[in-house]
Amino acid sequence: MPRTAPVPREAVVRCAPTLAEAVAQAVARLDRRAVPAPDRTDDNLRTYAAAGWDVVDPATGRAMVWARRHVGDPCPWQPAGPEGLVPVNSGRSAGAALGVRETARSRALGPLGPIVVVPCSGAKAATRTALPARQLYTGSYHLLCRQAAERLAGATGDVVVLSAKHGFVTLDEPLFPYELRMGQPGSVAPERLASQAAQLGILPGPRPVVALGGRAYVQAVTQLRPDTLRPLAGCRGIGEQRARLARLARAEQPLGVLRQLTAAAASTD
Repeated sequence: MPRTAPVPREAVVRCAPTLAEAVAQAVARLDRRAVPAPDRTDDNLRTYAAAGWDVVDPATGRAMVWARRHVGDPCPWQPAGPEGLVPVNSGRSAGAALGVRETARSRALGPLGPIVVVPCSGAKAATRTALPARQLYTGSYHLLCRQAAERLAGATGDVVVLSAKHGFVTLDEPLFPYELRMGQPGSVAPERLASQAAQLGILPGPRPVVALGGRAYVQAVTQLRPDTLRPLAGCRGIGEQRARLARLARAEQPLGVLRQLTAAAASTD
């Protein structure tokens, strides 16, 4: 019986960094559906903590610290104790129940970058296996949106794709190809979008949100976050949208250009 060649360890780590993700990918390969998006609530809170914010329990006002002892730990957040000690199994620690609070350190480090939402694309990589969203979507408009988004996000922001089928997904989310546009039958339900937005920090909060893309995609974001910045609003066609996106992508001060475009768009509403 022939022996299969061993898989390099780095390939395993790259494709499935955790056992849970490896199982999810295996299930996805069997049923041909996309790997379910993981809960990003803790990731979002840890991003704030790394930027100097306090993660707090709104019920008590106490600062919380990340103290996960093992994968699947039901109490990964614990109240900070005297001299930095962490009492075990005390207080509320579910990520979804926690909030964030600005501190002197977070103000000194500077604000977190924006969350920039870009649309998916009809053109996709020819593949029979799941690919990360950054590799799956190949349409020229999507890629231009992403170039502008990555420029706007900078080192402290995040880029999120709004998929007509799967909702909000990170660029590393593995997905299978599909054929669906926002608003068509079978599009992601508003309830699922709201749940994902809460996990990713898109719902109203201290981080600004920017939406790039066509009307249906931008409206899906603004329905959840009314103060979303819309630098493409007021464009008279795809050509003007592309021109604005290119301007953002090559700008030395992209946030300054964003403010200009957003102010101009607001004056035409």
